[in-house]
Amino acid sequence: MSTATTRDEVTEQWAAVLREMRALLARDPRTKPDLRVWTDDAISLSRRITQSPEVSDKVDEVAWHSLADADIRVKDSEYAELQRTSFEEWLHEEEQRLAEG
Repeated sequence: MSTATTRDEVTEQWAAVLREMRALLARDPRTKPDLRVWTDDAISLSRRITQSPEVSDKVDEVAWHSLADADIRVKDSEYAELQRTSFEEWLHEEEQRLAEG
């Protein structure tokens, strides 16, 4: 992901980020064996996000925590459910906002 300069580029990059976040949420790890690959993918996405300040600024704290806290979710099911719910709500709102243009 290169540094975004136009509104259309930011919108395209944001849409791609939201799709990747949705895919990560769909396969959120529930066991330690699932954790490594998921974490590698989350780190890769985080790095791409931070390459564009315009895109990075759109990412809410709940999303950053979700990308970083998979190990805690695997250990603590109550925390996991709260975090997944918060992340899902934020992601849904952002997807709707994007769809509305």
